[in-house]
Amino acid sequence: MEAIGLPPPPSMVIPGITLKGTHTHLLQINVSTELATAVREGVCPELPTTVYAHVPDVPGPLSEGMRPLGNRRVILSCFEAFKKFIKYQGSSLHL
Repeated sequence: MEAIGLPPPPSMVIPGITLKGTHTHLLQINVSTELATAVREGVCPELPTTVYAHVPDVPGPLSEGMRPLGNRRVILSCFEAFKKFIKYQGSSLHL
């Protein structure tokens, strides 16, 4: 934000998705200005960073990811719900 002449927000929530194969974890990372400064300066932040994670509760084995149809339905419904947290160039992403 500073690069475009705007002050940085005091904090920001960044959504994220991690995949191992097709097995999914949905993340919410609370980024404070202190964390952003520590990362920019290459030092450890003084305060801990909390990352919230959601692992979809699928009916089949987790190791199978989206292969079983029941797992696929649950994971894809989580992706649909997750879309509301995604921002694209300052506005909500509508797919």
